[in-house]
Amino acid sequence: MLRVLCFAIDVISTDRWSYCAVQKLKKDYDGLVKSQASAKKQLEDETIMRVDLENRIQSLKEELAFLSEVHKQVSCAVWLC
Repeated sequence: MLRVLCFAIDVISTDRWSYCAVQKLKKDYDGLVKSQASAKKQLEDETIMRVDLENRIQSLKEELAFLSEVHKQVSCAVWLC
């Protein structure tokens, strides 16, 4: 009888430990899910920023090419006059 009682106490202790461990793991998991969502949002924001900067670089390159061509044509026109 005493052996059965000791076993029952061990089972209850183990169940309590398991419950606490599961609760801690659930809390850790929830924290990781929140961290992942935050990292995903940051990645999306930075991707949008990168694309915007790449577009601005392309626009500036095109503007520089246009202004260089205008300068070249104006310089030729001035020297021919």
